[in-house]
Parts: sequence; structure tokens; C-alpha cells
Amino acid sequence: MRGQIRNPLMSRTRNPLNYAIPSFPIYYCFLQGVELGLKAYLRHNDIRSMEQLKKIGHDITKLLNIAEQNGIRQQLPWLTDRDFAILHSHSPMYKDKEFTYIRTGLVNDLWPIDDLVEVADKLLVGITDLIGIGRHPIDHPWVQAVPENFN
Repeated sequence: MRGQIRNPLMSRTRNPLNYAIPSFPIYYCFLQGVELGLKAYLRHNDIRSMEQLKKIGHDITKLLNIAEQNGIRQQLPWLTDRDFAILHSHSPMYKDKEFTYIRTGLVNDLWPIDDLVEVADKLLVGITDLIGIGRHPIDHPWVQAVPENFN
């Protein structure tokens, strides 16, 4: 519709072919966000050192397994088994850089981008709340310490 803004990530309902021809950079970016969010969660909870996280590399499955062993499912109860399955299923392709160096036939192995976007959003919003980032600046303790007349 003319003059109306639409979200191109949520176009599956408008054109069923869109998830037969996904945008691989979008998958990569969302999975990179998931990787970084999980690493931030693990660091915040003193579960892994930087060196240990570097050894895990880009393996989302390993990160998820460690996070699950340390209570992420209890801390983010809205994440379902299906959500974890979506993330686990994309991990090998992400780890092996298949979203960067695309091979033929990859499309058949992917969940619809809409599903990945939804899961990444649920996970990252929860993690940012747990570790204390993404809040309105007035909620941070350091804001309270700034004098009123500070310019």
C-alpha cells in the first residue's frame, strides 16, 4: 500500500516465495547477535573467561548448551523447545561460515527468517534485561551520581 511502511523481514505472509530465497546476510547478522548475546550472558554470570569463550568460537550450540546448564531456561522461561531447536539447527551453518560462503542447496536446511528473527529477539531482549544493558539511561546507577547542574 502506498505511503505505508512495511517490515521487509516479515514478508513471508505477503509472498510465500520469500523464504525460498532468503537473504543470507540477514541470517548471518541475527545469528551473530545471538552468539554475542550468549557470550555476554556467560561473561556476566562469570561462567566463562574471555579465553574460554574464544576457544568455543562461533559454535552457537556449545554456547546454548553451557547457558542451559547454567539456568538460562529458568531465567528466560518464555523461550520454548522450538526456539532452542531453531538456534541449534542454524549453528553448524553459522559456525562453518555457510552464510558467508554460500553453497547450493542450503535453502532447504533453513527455518523461515521470520522464525529466526522472533527467536533472536526473544533471546536478546531477555539477555539484555538480565545483564543490565539496553535500559533507559535514567535506570543506571551512574546517572544518580551526576550532579544536577552538570553540563
